[in-house]
Amino acid sequence: MDSMRNDAENGMWSDDGSPYLPSNSGSSCSGCTCRYNQGSIELGTCTNSISVTGRTISNVTAVAFPVTATSINFFGCSFTNISEDTFSNITGLTILTIRQSGLTFMPDVSKSQITTLNLIGNAITLDSKYKGTLPDTIEYLYYRISVSFTREHYQILQNISKFYKGTLPDTIEYLALTSNQIYWLPPGFINGSNLRLVSLGENAFVNFPATSLGELPNIMYFGIESNQLTKISSNHLLPLNTSTFVHLNLSNNAIQYVQRGAFSQLQNLKILDLHGNSISQILKGVFENLKELIHLDLHHNKLEKLTSESFIDLEKLIEFRLHSQSPVMTTIMFDSMINIGTALKYLFISQNGLTHLPHQIFMEANFTELIELYADNNLIKNVTELVESAYGVKLRPTYLQKKQQFLAFSTTPNIVKLYLQNNLIEMINNTDFCELQLLQLLNLRSNQLNETHIQEEGFKCLSVMNYLDLGNNHNMQFVPVALTTHERLPSIQTLYLENNMISVLPTETFTNVSTLITLYLHDNRIVAVEDGAFPCQVNTIYMQNNHFRFIHEHPFSYLSELRTLYLSNNAIDYIPDDAFINATSLAYLQLSSNKITQIKKIHFENCPLTSALDLSNNEIGWIEDGSLNHVTSSGSFDFSYNRLYKLPMNGTFHDLSLSSSNGLNLQNNRISAILPDTFKSFTCNGLVIESNAFNTVSAGVSYGRFSFNGNLLGEIQSYAFNGTTCNDFYMQNLNLGIIPSYAFTDFTCRRVYLQSSSITDIKKHAFNNFRANDYFYLHSNQLTTISSSIFGGTSYVEYLQMYSNGITSITSDGFRNVDVDYIYLQNNGLTVYPIALNDITPIQIDFHDNQIQYIEEGSFNGLLSLQTLNLGENVIPYFPSVILPAIRTLNLADNRIEALGGLNLGGSLTSVNLDSNFLGCECSTVESLYNVKDDLSASTMCYSPTALQGVLFATSQSSSSNHFTKKDVALFQCSGENIIGSAVSSTNITITWDRPSYLYSLVNSSNAETVTAETVTNNIKTWEYLVTCTSNTAATLTKIQTVELDFSKCIIVTPCNTTTDNTTVTSSNSTAANTTVTDCNTVDSNCTKSTDHTTSVSFSDVDGLLPQTLYECVIQLTVDNYTSAKSVPTFIFTPAVITGKFLTQLL
Repeated sequence: MDSMRNDAENGMWSDDGSPYLPSNSGSSCSGCTCRYNQGSIELGTCTNSISVTGRTISNVTAVAFPVTATSINFFGCSFTNISEDTFSNITGLTILTIRQSGLTFMPDVSKSQITTLNLIGNAITLDSKYKGTLPDTIEYLYYRISVSFTREHYQILQNISKFYKGTLPDTIEYLALTSNQIYWLPPGFINGSNLRLVSLGENAFVNFPATSLGELPNIMYFGIESNQLTKISSNHLLPLNTSTFVHLNLSNNAIQYVQRGAFSQLQNLKILDLHGNSISQILKGVFENLKELIHLDLHHNKLEKLTSESFIDLEKLIEFRLHSQSPVMTTIMFDSMINIGTALKYLFISQNGLTHLPHQIFMEANFTELIELYADNNLIKNVTELVESAYGVKLRPTYLQKKQQFLAFSTTPNIVKLYLQNNLIEMINNTDFCELQLLQLLNLRSNQLNETHIQEEGFKCLSVMNYLDLGNNHNMQFVPVALTTHERLPSIQTLYLENNMISVLPTETFTNVSTLITLYLHDNRIVAVEDGAFPCQVNTIYMQNNHFRFIHEHPFSYLSELRTLYLSNNAIDYIPDDAFINATSLAYLQLSSNKITQIKKIHFENCPLTSALDLSNNEIGWIEDGSLNHVTSSGSFDFSYNRLYKLPMNGTFHDLSLSSSNGLNLQNNRISAILPDTFKSFTCNGLVIESNAFNTVSAGVSYGRFSFNGNLLGEIQSYAFNGTTCNDFYMQNLNLGIIPSYAFTDFTCRRVYLQSSSITDIKKHAFNNFRANDYFYLHSNQLTTISSSIFGGTSYVEYLQMYSNGITSITSDGFRNVDVDYIYLQNNGLTVYPIALNDITPIQIDFHDNQIQYIEEGSFNGLLSLQTLNLGENVIPYFPSVILPAIRTLNLADNRIEALGGLNLGGSLTSVNLDSNFLGCECSTVESLYNVKDDLSASTMCYSPTALQGVLFATSQSSSSNHFTKKDVALFQCSGENIIGSAVSSTNITITWDRPSYLYSLVNSSNAETVTAETVTNNIKTWEYLVTCTSNTAATLTKIQTVELDFSKCIIVTPCNTTTDNTTVTSSNSTAANTTVTDCNTVDSNCTKSTDHTTSVSFSDVDGLLPQTLYECVIQLTVDNYTSAKSVPTFIFTPAVITGKFLTQLL
C-alpha cells in the first residue's frame, strides 16, 4: 500500500477523485531557519532535510542549501526569486519535490543522486526561444544531412544548443512533470537504468516525445494523459518495450489513430488507459495479442459501433470499460470480441444507446468469470432477446441459427451484480434470470415496470439475491405479487420500492418475506398501512414523503426488531397510544413534518430511542411530563417548530445524555420560561432553543452546545448560568438589555456568542470565574460605556470581540481580573485610548475606526507579548514613545499624526503602516521613522514643512528622488527639547523647553556632517520659537518667543542669563520683543561659542485660557526664515476654578 501511494504521489494517475494525490496542505516550514519578512520567508541555515508548505519564499540561490542535503520539498509555495543553478551542486540530493509552486524552469540535478524528481503543478517549459516543432527527420540530423535539410533545420539545431543542458542521473526512479507547460523535451532526456515511473500528464505535447526516451530497462509506468496527442505509432512506443513495463496511460488526449502493432509489441503490458480520446473506429490488429493485459479502458471515446475482430486474444483481460461513448454506442457486432472472455470479471457498457444486452458476444465463448455487468443508462427493453443487427444482413442465417440455440445468460452464469437501471425494460418473466444462480444484486430502478409486468415468480429462481432495486418505476401502483413471500424472494435483505405510485400496503404484504431487513417505501402515495403488513424481523423502514396516517393503529406495534423508522412528511395527526407498544428495539424515530398535536408518555415508553427522536415541524402544544424519562442516552431530541409553551417535567430531561451536534432542539416554539429542575444531570453536545419567547432563564447544567439564538429573551438573572460547561454557547440576536452581576459564574465554554443582542450595560463581575477558551463575541450590541470591571475572580478569554458597539469610554478597571490574548474594540466611539488595557497583556490589540485623539504616555508599558497593534482610522495627532519588544505589525494609518515619540519596536517587526497622516519631519519624528524604515509602508511621507512635503522614508522607496537620503539634511530642522507643560492654576499655564542639541536631524549623516551641524548650531544668534496650544473645546493660543544671543564676548563657563519679553501674537504680522544677552562675564578669544539656553512662555485667562480644558502645546523653531515642523507635544489639563467660598473652607 505504501508503494502504491508513493507511486500516486509521484505522478501515477489514479481514478480515486484525486488523480495525482496531494502531499500536503496548510503552511509550515521545517529543516531551515525560516525568517518571516513582510508576508514571505527567507531561508536561513538549512539541514539535510527541508520541507516548506504554503509559503512565499524570497531569493532562493545556489547557497541556500548544503551540498549534503538529501531531501528538499516545496508544496504549494511561490518564489519571488529562485536561481536556475539552485540545485546544481547538491551532490547528496535524493529527493526533490516542488509541487504547485509556480516553477518555470527545469532544475539541474545532473550532479545529484536523485531518486525522486517531483515537479507536478508548476509552469515549466524547456523552450526558451524556439517556438516551432521538431521535424520528423530530426533523429537523423545528428548523423547525416539530407538534401531536404533547410535553413529552418539549421535554425532548429542552433536553438537546441540553447535549450536545457542538464541530464537526469542514473539513480532516478520517479520523474513526475505532470501539470506543467512542456511540449518538448531534449533527445534522450528521459533515460536511466533505475527509472521506473514517468509522468508527463497535463502538459502541452502535440506529438509523442519518442526521441526524448532513452534506455529505460526498468520502466514500469509511462503517463502522457491530458495532452494534445492525435496519433500513436509503433515507433513511439518502441522504447517502452521492456520486460518491466506494465502500465501505459494515454487517456484524455485527442487520439484518433493508433497504428497496428503499437500495443502488441509491449508484451508485458497489463494496464492500458485510452479513455477520453477521439477514437471512432477500432482497426483490426490494434487490440490483438495483448497476452498480459488485464485492464483496458476505452470509455468516453467516439465508438458508435464495435466492428468485427476489434479485440482479439486478450486472454487475461479482467476489466473492460466501453461505457459513455459520445456519440453513444448503438451496435456491438457478434464477432467484435474474440477470445477475451476467459478471465473477464467486469464489463462496463453503461451510458450508451444499446437496445439489447450483448448476448451475441456472450454466445461466442464462455464468460464464466464475469461477475459484474454494468448495462445501465441504455435503451434496453428486453433483457433476454438476441439482437439481429449484431450479425448484419449478410449473416442473417447465422443469426437465425444462433437464435434457436440461444438461452439468455447461459454463458455468463456467475454474474453477481447486474446493473440495468435507467433503461426501458417493460417486462420481467418468470425465467428471465434463472441462469444467474449466483446473482446477489439486481438493479432495475427507473424502467417501465409495474405490478402487472412482473410475473409472480419473476425472482423466485434467484436463490441468493439479497438486493433488489425497483424504485422509480412510476407506473407501479401496488406491490407486485413477486415480492410478497419468502418463496418468491428467498434471500432478499434490501428492497427498494421508493418513488413509485403505491397507495396502500394490505395485511401480509411483506409479512411472509422472512429475510427482509431494510425496506425503502419513501416518496410513494401511501395513505394506509394495514396491521400486519411488515415482517417481524424488519430492521429499517423508510416511509417518509407519503400520505400516511394511522388509519390502522398497529402497523408498527409488534415489530420487535425494528430499529429505524422514517415517517416524516406524512399526514399523521395523532399517534395511537399503543402505536409502538412492542417496538422494543426502536432507536431512531423520525416523525417530523406531520400534524401531530400532542405526545403522551405511553407513546414511546417501550422504545429505547438511543439514536434520535425527531418531532420537528408539527403542531405539538403539549408533551406529557415524564414522556422520555426512560431514555438515558441518545443522539438528539428535536422538538423545533412546534407550539410548545413549556417543557415537560418529572424527569424528562434528568440523567440524560445527548451526543449529536444539535442534541436538544427547541427552536421556534412558544416557550416562556425554563423552570427550575427542568434539567438535571443533563449532558448535551448541542442545545438549540431558538426563536421562542423567553422572559426568564435560569439554568445550571453542562452542555456541549447551548443556543438561545433568535429568541425574544428579555432578562438574565444573576447566577443564571452558574457552573455551566459547554462547547459553544449561543445567545445572539436577542433583546438582553442588562447583563447582571454574576450572571455567568464558574462558566467555561469554548466559544460564547452574545453578539447582536441589544446589550446596553454589563454590571460589575457579570462574568465571574469565566473562561472562553476561544472566542467571546460581544460585538454589535448597544454598549456605550464600560463603567466597572465586567470580569471577576480569575477569568480568561482568548479572543474578546467587542467591536461595533458605540463604546465611548472604558473605566480604568474595565478589564481587571481577566487575561485576554486578542482584544477587538474597532468601530466604536472611543476618544481616549483606555488605560484599562494596562491590566492585560494581549498578543493583539485592534482599536481601528474609533475617534481616538489622545494616548497618554506609558499607555503601552509592560506589553511584552504584544505582536499586533491596530490604531488605524482614528484622529490621533501624536503617537507617544513605546517599547514593544515582540511587536510585528503596527498600523497607524489614516490618522492625523504630526509627531512621533520614540519607537523601540524590537527585532520581530515586519510592518509599520503610517500612510495617510500629516507627519511633520521634525527631529524626533524623523528619528522614529529612520528606526523603522526597513518595515515602513511605502506611502509614508512628510507633510510639513513645505520644503519636505512628499519626502519618503521607506527603504522600499530608496530609489525614489523623493527619498529622504536624497534631501539636504539641513531641511530636517529641529524645534525644542525637553518640552514640559504645567498648569500653575486654572488661569495660568507655562511651557518650558531647551534649545535643540543640533539645529537639524543627523540620523543619516556622517561624522564630518555632525561636526558641521554642531558648528552651525553654535553660531546662531537669533532663535525664534512659535508656541501653539490647541484644544477641541477652546480657542487656539499662540505666542512667539525670540531668544537673541550676543557673541561680542565668548561664553566660557556658564551659559548666558537671559531676560525675556513676551508679546501675544494677534495677527500674521505681529512681532515680539527680542531677548538680549546681558551677562557673559568670562572672556577668552580662543573659546568655543555655546548657544545653549532654556526658555518658557506662559498663557493666562487674559490670553483666552479656559479652566478644565485639555491643551496640546507644540513648538516650532524659525532660524534664518526657515521654520521647522511641529515638535513632540506636551499635554496640559487646566484645573477647575476654585470659588471664594470653597477656598475659604479649604483654608
